[in-house]
Amino acid sequence: MAEAHGNFAVTEFVGRRKVIKVGKGLVYCLTLWAYPGHEKFQRFSACVLAKLAADNRPDIYVEDSSKEVFWTLWRQDDGGSCLMLLNTDWTTKGNEKPVTVHTPNSAFPITVREGAALLVTIATDGSWNSKECIL
Repeated sequence: MAEAHGNFAVTEFVGRRKVIKVGKGLVYCLTLWAYPGHEKFQRFSACVLAKLAADNRPDIYVEDSSKEVFWTLWRQDDGGSCLMLLNTDWTTKGNEKPVTVHTPNSAFPITVREGAALLVTIATDGSWNSKECIL
């Protein structure tokens, strides 16, 4: 299976790729003539990372077209989850970034304001609430 990303494709090479099983994970060995961040490999490395990220996306995640909202997911002892979001675009005070929060049962839009952390608590029944914490 191959996925095209620009002029490059990320492909599962059976028999040609080096895959090492370590516990529950996989280690991919990229044999390149320079480090993966080298400018000649920038697009290729971006494709590999995008594929790995898409293949390992959690059941709760944030879709952000601006690429300016940092988020992290914390699982809670009661089975629920807490998303912590931060608008990292500090160019304009108080600017807002719309994002979509995806859960196993639904998706909902929410706005993340600059200068405030946003905590979104998602219960096991799918209900959610948010709380803004001014920085």
